[in-house]
Amino acid sequence: MKSIKEEIQTIKTLLKDSRTAKYHKRLQIVLFRLMGKSYKEIIELLDCNQTTIWRNVKNMRSSDSTLSFKKHVVVVTMHI
Repeated sequence: MKSIKEEIQTIKTLLKDSRTAKYHKRLQIVLFRLMGKSYKEIIELLDCNQTTIWRNVKNMRSSDSTLSFKKHVVVVTMHI
């Protein structure tokens, strides 16, 4: 299993890839939560509502790790 630092680096790499543009907000939410930011801080940074953040964090937690969430994003973008 990857460390938090490795997962953060993977998300940062995905954010630089234009094929993942559709998922940037989701990736940013996951990234900020991994970095320890609060819901309030994320709301202010991304100008989104708490439900959006909660839903994305829930989806991340329902998988075995954020890695599977990121794999899903990569798989989806590979088909574009």
